Amino acid sequence: MLSEAEISERADSLNHNLLNKNEREVVEIIMKANREERKLIRDEYDSKYSPELLEQINNSFQGEFKNLVYKCFLTKAEYDASELEKAFKAFSMDEDTVYEIIIGRPLPIIKDIMTIFQAKTGQSLEKAIKRNIDKQIQDCLISMLKTERNDVQKPSHRECEQKADMLINTKPKNWLLNYDIITNIFCKSSAEELVLIARYYKQKTKTHIQHAIEELGQVQRKFLTTLVFVVSAPAEHYSYRLNQSVKGIGTNNTLLDRILVNRFDLDIPLLKRFYYDVFKVSAREDIEDDTEGAYRELLIRLLNYIDIDDC
Repeated sequence: MLSEAEISERADSLNHNLLNKNEREVVEIIMKANREERKLIRDEYDSKYSPELLEQINNSFQGEFKNLVYKCFLTKAEYDASELEKAFKAFSMDEDTVYEIIIGRPLPIIKDIMTIFQAKTGQSLEKAIKRNIDKQIQDCLISMLKTERNDVQKPSHRECEQKADMLINTKPKNWLLNYDIITNIFCKSSAEELVLIARYYKQKTKTHIQHAIEELGQVQRKFLTTLVFVVSAPAEHYSYRLNQSVKGIGTNNTLLDRILVNRFDLDIPLLKRFYYDVFKVSAREDIEDDTEGAYRELLIRLLNYIDIDDC
């Protein structure tokens, strides 16, 4: 962790380089601090200078580089609340972002997201979900907001095996009942429990746990598939999402930024290996082909924060 003197020095350096619009030096300051240290630098900056840091970033830079620098100085909860606000306002509602954020965040951050979201939008996150999300999906999401999901880090093998057996023995004769059983297991289990349930399911059936939801409706299947992979195989999930952000007509900068800013210090090496194995090209190559300038430089630095291999 940076010392108080180092935090103060970097806040001063940041101010100097923002005023001089020195993109490269700002990238260096960002990449030489972890997320918690960036928040301390931002707080120190705001105590010394006017306008505050986020406003000065908007004054100093433009385009996608400005947006990415801004996001790098947000807390996790601030960033997620902002992404949820945009997802609900989108012309075509961005369900994937809503699912990924609510499913993938621990309970303390969920509480902070809810507080910030209400302050930004004037409505509760629960109300936004009820207005915009399919009824059966919203019940599961709201149960997560209300901390009905287990927070067990050392799950019971016996209980997880029993839940795997329930999934195996559940038949789709009554799909509403089937869905209730499945969501009770999937939506209220901790990440650690779901990984163990999936392991037992595969041992007993020789198939992926996703097989348990194949007979559900399209909306429910999409949600539960996202839940399974975000919880049990996040690097694999986000390797596919990263590819979505850079393929096709134009770049989905919002998605690209969110993946790299949120995961740069978590599982990027594994994500890059999945990416190369599946798409036969490195994530770096695809990002470099789709972006340019200082924006591209900061993206690649985030991609290579933990290691600097070619994948």
